[in-house]
Amino acid sequence: MEELRGRHPNTANLRACEDAVEQLHGVGVVHGDLSKYSIIVLGNMAKLVGFEVSTFLGDGHHEEAKDELRKLAEKLLDSSEVGLK
Repeated sequence: MEELRGRHPNTANLRACEDAVEQLHGVGVVHGDLSKYSIIVLGNMAKLVGFEVSTFLGDGHHEEAKDELRKLAEKLLDSSEVGLK
């Protein structure tokens, strides 16, 4: 397991976060619980964490995958601390 030392993203990191989510979807996985607290930014790269409820795209989760990307900017603006552990 890799220890990640970084920070949670904001909207300035949207493209890096989109890249990470698209890469995850590209291998057939939907995160399922995406929030800004499940993303760690290291330099210009975003890393995803917290895959407890992840599912495979082949299980009929294509709309869920589209929603993850569609709602990503909104999640980065969220200040409610939902998802912070």
